[in-house]
Amino acid sequence: MDPTLTHQIYKGLEFWTLINLTDLFILLSFFVAGLVLAREYLQSYEQILSLRVSLEVWRVLVDLTIDLLLFLDILLGVIFLNPDIFADIKVALPFVPLAEVLLVPALILRVFHDGKKPGRTESAVLLLLLLAAGANLFGFTFVMEAAGSEWLDTHPQSPWATLRGLRSNLSVELSMLSFYIFYPLLVVEFGWAVVAGIRHRKKMSAGQAPQK
Repeated sequence: MDPTLTHQIYKGLEFWTLINLTDLFILLSFFVAGLVLAREYLQSYEQILSLRVSLEVWRVLVDLTIDLLLFLDILLGVIFLNPDIFADIKVALPFVPLAEVLLVPALILRVFHDGKKPGRTESAVLLLLLLAAGANLFGFTFVMEAAGSEWLDTHPQSPWATLRGLRSNLSVELSMLSFYIFYPLLVVEFGWAVVAGIRHRKKMSAGQAPQK
């Protein structure tokens, strides 16, 4: 097979995979925010669970599903938050990277700071998730899928031209600026997650220690 054709096929599959992963990241942010927002709706199903064990299993299942989907969403965000992929595919800047750095503290608060229980922390988690979903929604609709060249040919002064310019593969300067801003924030958040995890583990170990 022609090496050039092989390379083109490889790059095409790479682009297709990355674009679909980015779209999945955006869709998952909507889904997770919706699950947390619909907490009262999910709790309504508890009324049909007569056994205490089934009730506890349902609550654990809901919380575990939200946490796992949120963790998966964060991992997807890590995949494309780098200059090379910014140059290859259209990522809405700075909206999609902003969503990534909003999702991380939401997961940390849920897992390590009682963000699953009703209260101010849970409200902060919901706010972070809604902001992340909103950033993704705006970036996807108005940047990644902005009005096409057919529209811009007849409306050259349209704001859509400016919005299209926020695509990562059309602006090297904005791509690098976004990387320099959001990647260090992500590293700091990961450091926070590690510290919070260690403290939470020590707290749980101390609580399980036998009383003398």
